[in-house]
Amino acid sequence: MIQIPINIRCNAKGFLSKKPIYNNEKQQYDLMEDYVGYIESKESINAYDTNLDNVPLYNHIDLLHSTNDSRIYLGRDSGFYSIYPNTRHDLAKVILSVFPTDAIRETPDKSGAYAIYDTDIGVRLYLFFSKEKNNYATIDGFPVIMQKKLAFKDFEAFRTGDSIKLVGEIDPIISQYIQFFDTGSDEALKGYIEKGVGPTSIHLLKDGILKIEYTRNAEDDYVITKIVYSEDFILDGIDGKTNYQISESDYVK
Repeated sequence: MIQIPINIRCNAKGFLSKKPIYNNEKQQYDLMEDYVGYIESKESINAYDTNLDNVPLYNHIDLLHSTNDSRIYLGRDSGFYSIYPNTRHDLAKVILSVFPTDAIRETPDKSGAYAIYDTDIGVRLYLFFSKEKNNYATIDGFPVIMQKKLAFKDFEAFRTGDSIKLVGEIDPIISQYIQFFDTGSDEALKGYIEKGVGPTSIHLLKDGILKIEYTRNAEDDYVITKIVYSEDFILDGIDGKTNYQISESDYVK
């Protein structure tokens, strides 16, 4: 059973909604300025090998498909925003203000931390923050979602040119990626591909991390253009390497 932290309020349906960060009375944004202290205080109470009973449950539309300043872009390397900082949506002080969570752990290599969220549709979200790169200031690498615990052998048959629909037959999280990819026009997707942040799905597996890149074809399908697998859970990104390894107990059951 998922227990909701007492310092986070549930709505009538039992799951959480994003918290408004604009204070109309004060005419200013209420942001968590001491996000470093917040992250490190949660790390200290969540020992790496313990089972977490404090993962918050959010509305999946709010968490995965929001269109406000706290938007979490599925399939996009946050290193992109180090090149285009004026478009940055991944600041820890914003995300943790809008979507607070007590479920934060130190990464196994002690280079940073990751925050965990559950949703009302059974999808779990992991956000990684690097202490080494920028003292937790922004998301590090890709947001990661998981709905089913899988292994690389489940994906070994895929080749470039295959449809994303085949990937979706193996991993149900693909439906969330397609929903996000479909919000972009052909021109927008072409521009993002040229900038190195085209449609991408990330699969956190029990034996590594898998990145699959796609392009949209004339039939409005997404086809695989590149497959990268790392058994040590480390992927090269726009802003350097990110280690996506998590505690075994934090996988979806």
